[in-house]
Amino acid sequence: MPISSISEIDIIEGVFARETGGRVTELHRLGRFRVTPGDGTFNEDQVVFEMLQDVGTFPIPGAPHPHDAALVLTDREVRALDTNTLTCLYVYKRPDSGGFPPPPANSFVISGSAGVEQIETALDRQLNQITVADAGGLVQGGRITPLEARSEISLRQNALSSDPFSFSETWTNTVNTGSFFYDTNATARTWLFARVGFTLIEPFSLPFPTWEFNFELRKNPDKWDPQVIFRDPETGEPPDGLVAGVGYKTIQWHSALNFATLFG
Repeated sequence: MPISSISEIDIIEGVFARETGGRVTELHRLGRFRVTPGDGTFNEDQVVFEMLQDVGTFPIPGAPHPHDAALVLTDREVRALDTNTLTCLYVYKRPDSGGFPPPPANSFVISGSAGVEQIETALDRQLNQITVADAGGLVQGGRITPLEARSEISLRQNALSSDPFSFSETWTNTVNTGSFFYDTNATARTWLFARVGFTLIEPFSLPFPTWEFNFELRKNPDKWDPQVIFRDPETGEPPDGLVAGVGYKTIQWHSALNFATLFG
C-alpha cells in the first residue's frame, strides 16, 4: 500500500552525541513524521516498511550529515508511535582509516544483578497450552504463577545532547532486535529498555550540553511480548484444545530497535 504523503513534524538536531578524544565521533538526529496512506490505513509494520523504502524523502546510509560532512549515516531506527505517526532516529558516525571504529563501549560504567519475578501464564515453556483434568476425565486449561529469572543491567555514560527528553523517549520501552555488546548471544525481544535517566553535568559545553545518562535494561528469557488466551465465560478458565494463534496468542507490543546502535 503506497504512502500518499509524508509531512515532517520536526527534526531534532544533536539529540545525542558521543565525543572521543575531543571530537564528535557519533551524532544522532531524531525526526518525527505524519504519514498518510494512499488507500485505507496502515498497520504499524507497513508504516515502518514503507518509510524505509521512501528513499526520495529520507537520507540513506552513506549520506553525509547535513551540518557536518565528516559524519556519515550508518543506521536508521524507525519506530511507529501509531498508524499515522512515526519517528526515525538517524545515526551518523565518523569514518576512521577507511572504516567505522567500534563504539567506545568501555566508556560505559556498568553494574548488574539477577533475581526472580513471579509471573502468571497459561502456556508452558514451549508455548503449549497448560491443561489439567478432574477425576472424571474433564479436561480444561490451567494457569500457573511460577518464578522466572530476570537479569538487569545498569549503564552510565556522559554524552552531549541538545534534547535528552526526546532521546530517552525514543529508547524507553523498546526491545532489542538481536545481540549487542553486553549480550552477544541475545535473542530478539528478550531485552527491554526499562528506563533512561539523565542529569545535567555541564550546561555550557560545546556543541551541546553534557549530560550523565543512566540506562536500565531488563532481560526476560521468554521475551517481553504479552500473551492473551481465550477464557470460557462460564468457568472463567481456558477450555481445552485451544489452537495456537487463534485461542491464544503472543502480541508483539513493544517496538524493536537495534541496541548495538547505542552500545556496539
